[in-house]
Amino acid sequence: MYQLMCKSFKTHVFLTALLSVFAVSCTKVNGRLQAVPDINASINNIKLILWDRVDEIYVKKGAGHPETHDGKVACKLFGGFKTEKASSTDTLPNRTFFELSEEDRKDEVARSYIVSHQWAYEVALAQELEKTESKSLNKPLSEWDITIVFLTPRMLTPFCMGSREDVATVAPKAIVNDTQRYKTIADRYDSVRTLLKSKNVSIYSYYPESGISSRVEKERENYKAFLTWADKEGYRFYDRPMKHIEKVPKEHVGAVYLLNPHTPPDTKGQASASENPLTDVVRGYKEKNENVHATGVRAAQAKDAEDSKPIKFALYSGSLADPDQVLLDHITNLAETIRSGIEEKAER
Repeated sequence: MYQLMCKSFKTHVFLTALLSVFAVSCTKVNGRLQAVPDINASINNIKLILWDRVDEIYVKKGAGHPETHDGKVACKLFGGFKTEKASSTDTLPNRTFFELSEEDRKDEVARSYIVSHQWAYEVALAQELEKTESKSLNKPLSEWDITIVFLTPRMLTPFCMGSREDVATVAPKAIVNDTQRYKTIADRYDSVRTLLKSKNVSIYSYYPESGISSRVEKERENYKAFLTWADKEGYRFYDRPMKHIEKVPKEHVGAVYLLNPHTPPDTKGQASASENPLTDVVRGYKEKNENVHATGVRAAQAKDAEDSKPIKFALYSGSLADPDQVLLDHITNLAETIRSGIEEKAER
């Protein structure tokens, strides 16, 4: 069954690529005309390119979590493949969302599975950003504008670590003593920093200001050192503590990776930072029909691994133009949570 579903996924990739050939324009490359996919075809293609690479990274190169990996996540997202350990809950007909089942909400299962794929997606994204040409996209991903938005209860875990071995500083003993979950935290220490170093990537970190006190002194020192380093290197990291919100709704905790082929990347850091990039993206789609690709993760921070009412971990990937608009609605809700945190009530 698993092989059948994965073959179906490969067929889906082939057919999508074939259809994309007909959604092209022509441009001169080295003096010769070359077919180039249009923007909407490119948005669909980048989803397939990245998730196919996630499978390769996770399975072939080894994420170190074979016990929790019963099948390729791309098969789950696109084909509805189900396993005993991680049953898919398809909330969309086109399978934009993938959620772990109720019995798999425990952190030891959910984190090992979902955050491992988040790490693999970050690695895949960084690899694609290194390419200078692409026949499957309207232009290389290195010429797209990439915005990553984190919405969490406190400062980002990877940036509160002094090194990739510093897991014990940011996580409870249950995670430190769990090889699989330990690896998810150590690996993302590197993957997020690699993305930050990309010339066309901006990272925004939103969290309640009250969440600062939930980090111990060593974590706060590490975070301050990270901010100093990022500023010195000229990286586009925007630290956004929110004064007007005490808690982030559990269904909104996580990360969103926005891939925008419309806006040229600010490679020289001359553009001013957005107050709320999610609002900008939604407005751009509704007012200018500027579609973007969005991949997201819903996951608890390591500090909350032992919460008695755990977050329902999830992955989602699609575009704002998906016909049922569930992804558009979800990002709109995230944008509203951020707005409520950064604006005083009188301003809303």
